Amino acid sequence: MKRLGFLSLLLFSSLLSAAERVALVIGNNDYAELSESRQLTSAVNDAKDVAAALKPLGYTVISGDAIANADRNTIITATETFASKAKNADAAVFYFSGHGIQVGEDNFLMPSDTPRLTGYSVLKNRSIHLREVVMVALEEAQVKTKVIILDCCRENPFTAQLDQALGQIGKSLRTKGGLGEISGYGPGFFLAFATSPGTIADDGNGKRNSPFTDALLTHLKTSAGDDITPLFRRVKATVRDHSGADQVPWTNDSLLESFAFGRQQTPAEGAPPTPPTPPPAPATAAASAPKTAGDLQGWEMLHHEDRDYVAATSISKFYRFTSLEFSKSRIKFTSPVLVMNGTPGSRDFFINNMKMVLNYPVLQLNQSIYISRLDLCKIIDPVLRPSYIGQHTGFDTVILDPAILESKPGTTAPQRPEADYPLKLARAMRTDLEKRGLKVVLTREDNTPLSVEARSLQANSTPRSIYLHLQFKNGTKGVRGIESIALAPQGAPGPNFPDQPEELGAFPGNKRDSENIALATALQASAVHNLRLTDGGVHQARLDELRALEQPGVSFVAGYLTHPSDVALLKTDKFHKDMAQALGRAIENFRRAVGKKQEL
Repeated sequence: MKRLGFLSLLLFSSLLSAAERVALVIGNNDYAELSESRQLTSAVNDAKDVAAALKPLGYTVISGDAIANADRNTIITATETFASKAKNADAAVFYFSGHGIQVGEDNFLMPSDTPRLTGYSVLKNRSIHLREVVMVALEEAQVKTKVIILDCCRENPFTAQLDQALGQIGKSLRTKGGLGEISGYGPGFFLAFATSPGTIADDGNGKRNSPFTDALLTHLKTSAGDDITPLFRRVKATVRDHSGADQVPWTNDSLLESFAFGRQQTPAEGAPPTPPTPPPAPATAAASAPKTAGDLQGWEMLHHEDRDYVAATSISKFYRFTSLEFSKSRIKFTSPVLVMNGTPGSRDFFINNMKMVLNYPVLQLNQSIYISRLDLCKIIDPVLRPSYIGQHTGFDTVILDPAILESKPGTTAPQRPEADYPLKLARAMRTDLEKRGLKVVLTREDNTPLSVEARSLQANSTPRSIYLHLQFKNGTKGVRGIESIALAPQGAPGPNFPDQPEELGAFPGNKRDSENIALATALQASAVHNLRLTDGGVHQARLDELRALEQPGVSFVAGYLTHPSDVALLKTDKFHKDMAQALGRAIENFRRAVGKKQEL
């Protein structure tokens, strides 16, 4: 099923502001201070092979591949990039193969430019302090699961150098064989060492990989989807058996929940889904529905309070998630490139950190989790599979409709008609979109108001177009940020409307439900990612401006006139220019995502 590339386009990047899984992989064979006979032979190969094993599991590898024979500056810079990319990520893996030293209770990794160690200060200033450089960086990045794998306990000539230099200095600064046990770190760490504390590991004796990394690669290939703890138990057993018990890897951790590296590879491109196409959305919220899995050929369904729901287990299977976790406080779908999560009883739902506001809360019933069938078909599926949107015929024109708002108490906009701000943004967008080769139509060029009917007629008379209503809103105290709003589908009132029968029917604009939610998601993701603004989410609502449209159309809220911080931004020319560029990118992404069809 060719969908992940299109999802990346729609969400601007497949993982938005932070990659969900990141890896920094380093291997050092060559050390400037050591003679040729004392260089390592397998460390670079170890690192390259580990990087190659992690990439298919969905890890973004810093620098694109293993970093070979890295000096101190390279490692420091790469670690800073690693921590930045891993901020708030699901998992980060740090792998180092090369020389390491334990002095006192501290562990140091040796860069390729490590000089002769003439004292402890030289060690501190010219090596990599594992805790201070790597572990602290990952803690500050608030990575959920932090995996550190060290294959660097080979027989180490730097140890003898340092011991000789330290001479009779206190025992607390004397080196110890191998690396030492680490304690006192925060939650979420998993530490793996090639051998037990204070002992020496085998370099591989001329083979491509060291015994430890060879065992790790073997079990990643066969058991990447297994929990990390039993996986490393098998690594330990393999190394122990092959070494005759001379070498036994060691681990310790502070994990608060299970973690797996991921599956071995993503599904083959073009492979059909296991279940059939998702069940069609009901015509109304009260439509009768099958109640068993067999009635929909593989979909486990539930009819509850006049609505149809789909089991989370069926959703996980169809979209090929590798894991599904749920409790009273959270539901989480995970794959190497995609994470969806929400809270039972809440309408807030997140797809790769992108906030979507469902029409109905996530349901927890009988120890199972369900999502409304309408939300699955009208929100989740078009975002995950924009290339499956069947009716889209392409566009070459963007209609920009700058809103005119009535002044209300509490508005903090400075001495300027509220109508000017959407118009200013529309003009900036026209400049940007025309550079991208698109035609642009503005529904107004001044502050003369036009009726909704007139604007809809103007939009519908423009062939091969999409429609974008631009507005700045007034809100309650504290509300700020950006929102993207699509027309609520037939059978759903939208989050801000009651279940009134007259509001549950279909409008002309509902013919484009899938395109509308995909366009709204692209706009929201690009603006949040590029401008780092507060994410108010993607909503569906019964907006007058969207009801009569015959082409894809959404409303975009670019900020709140009742929030001082938002107003401070919209006063600047830079804000309008940057927002125009972000929305322009989103429109291009949407055009590519829905324009390229699936291959069946």
